[in-house]
Amino acid sequence: MNLASKIPGTLVSFGTLVSFKLYFGPCPTPRFKYGQKVWRGCRGWVKIVGLTDGKIQWPIGRPNTEKPGRDSLVVYRGPNCSSRLFHTNRFRDTMWDHYLILRFRSASPVSSKGTSRTMTISHRISHRSLLCGFLLTAVLISNRDMMAQDVTLTDPRTSAMSSDVWRQEHRIIDVHQHIEDKPERLQRAVGILDRSGVGIGVILGAGTVTSKDGKPSSFQLPREHSEELYPGRFMHHMLLDYAGWDDADWSERAVKQIEEGYLLGAAGLKKYKRLGLFLKDGNGKLIRIDDQKLDPVWQRCGELNMPVSNHVGDPKAFWLPCDNTNERWTELKDHRSWRFGDPAKYPPRMELLDPLNRVIAQHSKTKFICVHFANNPEELEWVDAAPDRYPNMVADLAAHIPELGRHDLAKVRALFEKHQDRILFATDFMVYSKLFLGSGGDSENPTDDNAVEFFMKCWRWMETHPREWSHMTPIQGNWLISSIKLPPEVYRKINFDNAQRMFARSIPLPVVRAVRIDRDFVPDGQVNEDEWQAATPRRLEYQSNNNAARPELSTPVRLLWSERFLYLSYECPYGEISSWLPASKAERLGPRTRTIRLAGV
Repeated sequence: MNLASKIPGTLVSFGTLVSFKLYFGPCPTPRFKYGQKVWRGCRGWVKIVGLTDGKIQWPIGRPNTEKPGRDSLVVYRGPNCSSRLFHTNRFRDTMWDHYLILRFRSASPVSSKGTSRTMTISHRISHRSLLCGFLLTAVLISNRDMMAQDVTLTDPRTSAMSSDVWRQEHRIIDVHQHIEDKPERLQRAVGILDRSGVGIGVILGAGTVTSKDGKPSSFQLPREHSEELYPGRFMHHMLLDYAGWDDADWSERAVKQIEEGYLLGAAGLKKYKRLGLFLKDGNGKLIRIDDQKLDPVWQRCGELNMPVSNHVGDPKAFWLPCDNTNERWTELKDHRSWRFGDPAKYPPRMELLDPLNRVIAQHSKTKFICVHFANNPEELEWVDAAPDRYPNMVADLAAHIPELGRHDLAKVRALFEKHQDRILFATDFMVYSKLFLGSGGDSENPTDDNAVEFFMKCWRWMETHPREWSHMTPIQGNWLISSIKLPPEVYRKINFDNAQRMFARSIPLPVVRAVRIDRDFVPDGQVNEDEWQAATPRRLEYQSNNNAARPELSTPVRLLWSERFLYLSYECPYGEISSWLPASKAERLGPRTRTIRLAGV
């Protein structure tokens, strides 16, 4: 039985469904008509869904919700519905190799308007001839392989705002990591991220797409390895190859690099701080980020919706004298190359930030992630003003919570609340021959437990309110920080909603794990069976067109499997479904704007 086919799907409506069964199997008749009943003698409507290359194209059939208590249907749609999903008329009289039949039985009438309730729906699929996954990628595991979880069925809108639930469900996205391309490094990283509640890591700078002798590039190999070993756990940024910078056609070749990275699955482009500090042209002059030869690169990234992660400069202390009067002396002793205070070699710090700002302003359709809290965490007023000036700029938190934590906590909290849509959770977590937790020294060798504590201190700073406590990266400086206790709706955006929207093009599809059970039962729509408690849910919360979060419509999905059936349950915060009838008979491509309306409860 293979449930590995990836069929993206977002639940967009339920009527008053409380239970149903799904069957996969070979096509029993040569053709299907629109709305045809194929279960003769069975009560209710049947909906037929065509399967093409393992992907749902569009359901055939009509909603039937005119009368309370009558059989009804459910509608699904996937990401990028404007290009992937089509109106039913397109598939009239279409021959299908296989079919999916859904029979629905409503156990209660439609609730009256104004009634607030959460509908729970459960069903099971016979997997005698099961051919593909459904709605989400399903990964079958047994009970003994499942982590012990205390899963309680509650109002999904409440649990959708709980940070404990986020970590339990591994929903957090860390947009700034560096992990060496070795199986043991990936294994160690995933173990730490699992314990910490992080579901997806963005590996910055895996390599360039330049290929030699027809071999896979230094970007392609790490991406393929991580996807093979831990599918859906990592996204990768590509690097730019500056070889041949002085050639007249370098810009054209660089654009082709971006296009190749896009085709290979790069989530974005990483620009290291060497641009402006180390890289030089043929005349020995430092290459600046606002060099005109780079403009086509930034423009193409915008056209392809590839965010650019920009690292320019470093902490102010790295431009100060490198002695024991420097508050980051302990860190600089072990990293002498991080000191940029020699004016004969390096430009002043702000001469790195100003060119970046000019690039951001000039390429307004390109998304720029300014790492390390906009590359200037020491100056809150500067960071506070930047997002107002540049709508296409966001900031990540990588390695700079210790710096932010010693500012006035009221000012920091106010900044986070004001720019809650423009801040991304990030750590600069590194896994090489040893771990680096935001930074590190020669004598340090953190354990996995230290790494988990590092992440937990990040959560402590954002979601609690203690003052004056030791921060998570002591080598950066000997000072104390105070927590800012963000509201849940703000904290959630920073932890993963903003990243979901930023990387909507390349975010891995959600995976729900089906837990093995030893007995079969008939679903009644109540999800009261003990078996459901062992199943960790995945939530349907994002709009298909732009991945915008809708936590008020949070729909947890759980899966169980036995020798005969695959069981699915949904907790849906909907109490009413409205439709516009009669439905248009004309062919229509693209998203539906007036077919279905949901009333949230």
